[in-house]
Amino acid sequence: MQNHSRKSDIGIGIGLGTSSQAIGGAKALEHSKMSSSIGTVTMVLTAIIGSFIAPFIPLLFN
Repeated sequence: MQNHSRKSDIGIGIGLGTSSQAIGGAKALEHSKMSSSIGTVTMVLTAIIGSFIAPFIPLLFN
């Protein structure tokens, strides 16, 4: 069985940006500039989406 892993700059940037935030963005910079920029964009989008969803979380537990 072959290992079919692909390492794209976009995939690495998205994975590191969303999972480990600023440390992941710095790690993505070690890989390439493209993965670092994608990681930064996903980090910002995650923060924005989280700030819109967070106020509704207490409503789920009432």
